[in-house]
Formats: sequence, C-alpha cells, structure tokens
Amino acid sequence: MPASLPVPPESMETLLHNAPDELRQYVTEMYQFSTAAVEELHKLSTLHSTITNLLDHIQQKDVLAQNSMPSQSPSPSKRDADVTAPPTAATALTASVPTA
Repeated sequence: MPASLPVPPESMETLLHNAPDELRQYVTEMYQFSTAAVEELHKLSTLHSTITNLLDHIQQKDVLAQNSMPSQSPSPSKRDADVTAPPTAATALTASVPTA
C-alpha cells in the first residue's frame, strides 16, 4: 500500500468545516503554533549565521593581528644570559654567611 499523501489545503478546509468545534479550534491553534515556530526557527537560523560570521571575522582579525605583531618573548640569547649570569659579590657574601 503506498504511503498516503498530505491532504491538500482545500480538502483540509472541507474536513475542518465538517469537524466538531473543539477539533477545529485545536487544529487552528496547532497550525498557528507551528507557523509561529517556523518563523522563530527562521529567526534563530539567521541569528546563528550572523553570529558565526562575526566569530569568523573576529578570528581572522586575531590571526592578522598576531601575525603582524613582533614576538613578545625575549630573544633566546638574552633569556639564557639572565639564567646563567654569574653570582654577584652580594650573592656570594650572603651565601657564605652561616645560619644559626
């Protein structure tokens, strides 16, 4: 048996016209609800696209900014010089003072 096709709007109107009042009211409310839901989904989809585009744009700007900025870390030779610097006279004196 083939799947039943959706009822065309004209036939639906005829069915609703002959339906009890409660059923007509229910179907009308559900139609209005589903129409509003579709409109809200469309708005959410548009908002999602806008946010995604903005985030992509921000990310591209961040990458460009990072690529155009000089490195913030000191050069390896300066960093190594700070770590391996010989002790000063003051550190040598304090290191040799016995603690009680």
